[in-house]
Amino acid sequence: MAEIKNPDGTPGLDLVVFYFREQYRCSVVPDYPCSLPPPSSTTSTIQGHLKGQKLLKKQLSVGRLLVQLDADNWPTIIPYLADNYEYHDPIVDIYTPATMADFLGRLFSQSQDLITVVEDETLVDDIYMATWTMTGVVNGAVIEAPGMTIVKFKRGTTELIFSRDYYSEGDIMIGIDQLSQAVMGFREYYLCAVDPKHDCQLGQ
Repeated sequence: MAEIKNPDGTPGLDLVVFYFREQYRCSVVPDYPCSLPPPSSTTSTIQGHLKGQKLLKKQLSVGRLLVQLDADNWPTIIPYLADNYEYHDPIVDIYTPATMADFLGRLFSQSQDLITVVEDETLVDDIYMATWTMTGVVNGAVIEAPGMTIVKFKRGTTELIFSRDYYSEGDIMIGIDQLSQAVMGFREYYLCAVDPKHDCQLGQ
C-alpha cells in the first residue's frame, strides 16, 4: 500500500501509510527525529485529498445520470442544473432548468422505453465526457444510435452548467419509415462519390 499513488501523481494510500508509520515512530521510539509537520497540516492535506476524491465520485455519478436519463429517473437530474444551465444537440438548444424539465417531460412521455447506456467515460477538471448507445422507440420510430456527450460542472461542485450531445441525425431518421429510404439513398450516394472500393448500387 505504501507504493500506491493516484494516476495523476496526487497523494494516494502512500500518504496515509507514511503518516501512520511516522506517527507510530514519533510516539514509541525514544529520540526518534520525527519528521512530521504539525498534525493539523498533515490532517488538512489528507482531508483535502479525501474531499477531492468524494467530489470526483459524485461528479461521475451526476454526469452518468445526465447521460443515462430515462422515463423514470429524469426528474432526479433537475436539482443539479444551474440557473444558467444550457443543453445542445444537433436538433435542439435548451436554456434554463425549467425549459430542460419541459423538454425531458415531452421526450419521455413519447418514449417510455428509450434508454441510453454509457460505454466509456472520463472526468477531468470538472468536465465529464462519455460515449454511449441509445436504443428504444420515440413516437413510433425505432432508434438505435451511438453518440457522445460533454458535460461541464461549475468548478468544484456537482452543479451542471452545460451539456452537449453529439450523434448522427441520420441514425435517428433511419428509424422513421417516411425517412429511412431517403437516408439510405443519401448514404449510398455519398459512398459512390467518395469510396473507390464501394460497389455502387446507384444507376448512372
